[in-house]
Amino acid sequence: AKEVANAAYAYYLGTVLFYLDRDNDAVAALQRALIADVNHQEAALRIALIRQAQYETDRNRAALRAAVDYYRIAESIDTIPTDAAPRYADALVAMGQWEEAQAMLQRLSDTVPGAAKHLAEAIASLQPAIDHAAQVEQNARDRAAQEPESVDALL
Repeated sequence: AKEVANAAYAYYLGTVLFYLDRDNDAVAALQRALIADVNHQEAALRIALIRQAQYETDRNRAALRAAVDYYRIAESIDTIPTDAAPRYADALVAMGQWEEAQAMLQRLSDTVPGAAKHLAEAIASLQPAIDHAAQVEQNARDRAAQEPESVDALL
C-alpha cells in the first residue's frame, strides 16, 4: 500500500511539474512513480509524451528514442489507450518504424471496442509512408545492383 501511495504522489508531482514547464523535473518524478509501481502506465505514458514533445521541439533523437522506449513500457503494462495510440504511432514513424506503427494501431483497432473508428484515419495515413519507404528502399537496392562499385549508390 505504501508503494502505491508513493507512486501516486510521485505521479501527481510529476504532472504538476509538467504543467509548470519543468519537464526534466517532471520526468524524474514520473520515473520515481514507475520505480514505486512498475505497473503505473500513466507515468510511462506521460514520460513518453514529454520526451516526444522535446523531440518535436529540438529534434533530439535521444528524446525520441526515450519516448518510444516509454511507450513500449506502457504497452507492456496494458493496452495503449486509443487517445495515446496516434502519438505513439507518430513516434514510431519518426524512428522510421512505419510497419510497427501500423501494426500497433491495427492491433488496437481489432481488439479495443470502439477503437476502429477512432484509429482508422491514423492507420490509413501510414500506408502512403510505408509504400514510399518501400519504393525508396527498392530504388536504392536497384541502383546498388547496377553500380556495385559506386559509393553514391550505397548512400
